[in-house]
Amino acid sequence: MRLIRTLRIDETELAVFVRVFDSSLAKGRITQQQHDCIVNVAREDIARMQTRGVAAYLNERELRDASEYFESTTGQKFLQYLHLEAKRMNPDYPIQVSGGSPEFDIEDMQQISAFGRTTTGAKVKDVVSVSEQTVEDMNNLIRSRKAECGATAPR
Repeated sequence: MRLIRTLRIDETELAVFVRVFDSSLAKGRITQQQHDCIVNVAREDIARMQTRGVAAYLNERELRDASEYFESTTGQKFLQYLHLEAKRMNPDYPIQVSGGSPEFDIEDMQQISAFGRTTTGAKVKDVVSVSEQTVEDMNNLIRSRKAECGATAPR
């Protein structure tokens, strides 16, 4: 959970979840009431779902190491840079970051490089593998939210 919060994966995933149903609403596939019901999901619910995927991919030591790295000054600057770049490339990117692009000195660059060469760093770069672990969980969440909110087609 600590790593998910630090990387803000739960925030990103929740924003994507809401956008999917914003699109369904705009296309008339669901009503406003169904939309509001479906997207009434707590970030904590998304984070709990993601912990299963992250835990399936990273062991306890790797989770601790990654959390410590990304909570460090250099790790925080690196995350800020990544979020700003993602926003620059995609204006709809859901993560908001205050301030400008961070400045990196040689020590920062060495720390970034050193972390990237660790097995933990290599695994963390492969975010797709983590998200693949939660695809079925996300599908189940969508199905249950739609059913609970009366947005499923009758069989």
